[in-house]
Amino acid sequence: MRRTLNCVVSAAFVLAAWTASAQAQTVPLFEHCEGTVQSFDPMTGVLGFAGKGRATVFGLYAVEGSSTAIPLSLTDGLVSGGDTSTTRDGATIKSEFEGVYEVLESGKIKFRVTARWGEGTGRLTGVTGEAEVVAVLDGLAPGSAFAYDTRAHMRQALGDQAAAMRDYDRALFYGASQMAKLYQCGLSDLGIYTGPLDGVGGLVLFQALEKCAAMQDCDPLPPNDKCR
Repeated sequence: MRRTLNCVVSAAFVLAAWTASAQAQTVPLFEHCEGTVQSFDPMTGVLGFAGKGRATVFGLYAVEGSSTAIPLSLTDGLVSGGDTSTTRDGATIKSEFEGVYEVLESGKIKFRVTARWGEGTGRLTGVTGEAEVVAVLDGLAPGSAFAYDTRAHMRQALGDQAAAMRDYDRALFYGASQMAKLYQCGLSDLGIYTGPLDGVGGLVLFQALEKCAAMQDCDPLPPNDKCR
């Protein structure tokens, strides 16, 4: 099930050491990027993302990549991953990053990572760099049903049934009939929900969600686009 969340990645005014083999010079990197979460697997913590931005050295570019989160608690943990940026003229460069994340009181998730670039092609051949990057995932703003669903999956995977149910309840509130029907379909496939697939929430659906949330490997969403 694809979840789409809003995120903003900003490395503005961060100095990176770039070395082009032909000119052997060091220049600063100023960057701003906005993107979306393309996928999230609550059992493995793997998150896929894509975005577009503008940066010195790169110019306009598109980026795709993934990261893996290792929770240390319900509010923070470690993160690592990689991505590939492609400029408007077709040059590419890869990045690997590692650092930490924290869940803010606002519900947003802040990532602080050290990113290292290399393996460039085209006009970025021989270019390397390093920068401290701050990324903010604006995924839990009010009204974002799939954002609450994503956090519910994360809390469920950590074994916190009560916190997971609070977020599933918020997902139902903001997602209304769409989320209700998705949960009905997914839980029906698992044999946990026996009510109608009508997009109407109620006690039977809530009790089925409670049973699912008690199991760390249970996903109440259907595995494909069924019932969308």
